[in-house]
Amino acid sequence: MLKDYANKNMGNTEKDILNCKNVIDERVKKLELSPNNTAPLYKFINDNLSKYDVGFRTILGITYNSRDYAAANRRIIEQNQGILYRKPQDYIFRRDYIENIERIKRIPIHEKLIEQFVGMHTKMLADFDKKCENAKLYDDKLRGNTSMKGFMQSLISNEAALKQDWIEVTRNGQYSIYDIMGIKG
Repeated sequence: MLKDYANKNMGNTEKDILNCKNVIDERVKKLELSPNNTAPLYKFINDNLSKYDVGFRTILGITYNSRDYAAANRRIIEQNQGILYRKPQDYIFRRDYIENIERIKRIPIHEKLIEQFVGMHTKMLADFDKKCENAKLYDDKLRGNTSMKGFMQSLISNEAALKQDWIEVTRNGQYSIYDIMGIKG
């Protein structure tokens, strides 16, 4: 009977769980149930409280020792969303990625969070570099500047994919692939 009540009234917040626990405490006291009879019920309630607590202390898969520390890191992440959650379309030049990664390293959050955000942006940079490589092959082909190596690579590459990367990276020719990559043309 009490287990059914707990299942139905556990709720979605820590406050809901505590309210449910208080009602059960009152009913246990009123029914004069022994601790042996209620141990599984309280374990169920405490497991739910623990899950909530761990969830509150966890950021990006990293669980911290205190809620206050997790909350402080969340506030800093919130304040720096524009840096931490930049999308690939927010960048134009390769140096923009590198500068943003350096900004991330200076944000005063836990080092494991820094590692996660730096890793995320480093992967975006690697993807960008690959697209730049493809875009350069297409750009060289457009200009007739194809080296033997470039010519061989373009033979095994899908021209439509190269063109799509060129359009994306150069913003349809608005920027020079050489400027974007930070190399001399």
